[in-house]
Amino acid sequence: MRILVVEDDERIAAFLERAFSSQGHQVEIAATGDDGLGLARDEAVDLVVLDLSLPGLDGQALLRRIRQERTALPVLVLTRARPHG
Repeated sequence: MRILVVEDDERIAAFLERAFSSQGHQVEIAATGDDGLGLARDEAVDLVVLDLSLPGLDGQALLRRIRQERTALPVLVLTRARPHG
């Protein structure tokens, strides 16, 4: 399976890449929403793991674009809760 991880935090992206790769998956990393959109358009991508807080095109806008262009592509949204106050 080819998994696209769209995550701007390098530590989290590296963790996810190691975890998925250790299970035999091919992993692509995008650190911005714009880069993620370009990679998500590739029909070889089977799953997107998406952070909502991204520079440039944010995760929600990216998700809307993915849904317009690739309605059946599974997207798993992972995001960290930000402390309030």
